[in-house]
Amino acid sequence: MNITAVQNSVNHKVTRAKPVSLTDAYKEELIHVEIVSTDAGNIKMLQAYLSKLGHIAVLNIHKSVKSFLCTLTECAVLFVDVNMMNEDLLNETKLRSPKLKIIGMSSRQRFEKNNQDELPFYFLRLPAISEELIPIINLLKICSSVLPVFYETKKYLLVKSEYKIIKINFDDILFIAGMKDYVRIHLKTRSMTVTTLQNLKDFEKKLPPIEFIRVHKSYIVAAQHIDCIAKNVITIANHSIPVGEAFRGKMHKFISENS
Repeated sequence: MNITAVQNSVNHKVTRAKPVSLTDAYKEELIHVEIVSTDAGNIKMLQAYLSKLGHIAVLNIHKSVKSFLCTLTECAVLFVDVNMMNEDLLNETKLRSPKLKIIGMSSRQRFEKNNQDELPFYFLRLPAISEELIPIINLLKICSSVLPVFYETKKYLLVKSEYKIIKINFDDILFIAGMKDYVRIHLKTRSMTVTTLQNLKDFEKKLPPIEFIRVHKSYIVAAQHIDCIAKNVITIANHSIPVGEAFRGKMHKFISENS
């Protein structure tokens, strides 16, 4: 089978990114990236974050390791779901280029039983935030050898409330209610809410996008604490949070992706 036939045989599994103009390429040296993943949510998140970095070009998105092995494009960085990583993939990347960097994507829990010092790739904990990708990409540009590097997702936020600075753990947030120029944070560890001078739109930007969902112009909920969704009302603990009409499509997508 010739190369064209091989490519055609896996085209249904490969998503090709838009071509990058030569003008953009000359502004800064482009880093070519490919992604191997079957998780639509992770792919979308990664694409969104990488698109914010002007010197990154995503060449292909593969739904299988075989698809990646059949392509002849040369990338500098390969993002791979850890549960898809195998010996064939590792051997092939070594043959293609000793400078090719592999970034394994998964939760920290997957590595608890392994010796992390011996991992032959970088590691990006999911869910990730965009700020974590900037240092990891910069590191990949200057490193000459692959060493295990770990980036932890930020787990808390410091907010000003009543002349105090309070540490809020993301895991403790049940939901956030907006009230014009203030937000009220409902926590599972406090009987009283924490109120801070900030509008809901600005506060939303500081939250991990995978863990929190805007469901109403006045409400953001923590996905992990949702107990029930019925008739466009979300139940969390003893609280009922309405789902706004403009946000129902996002809520239906969340339900579909987690069903």
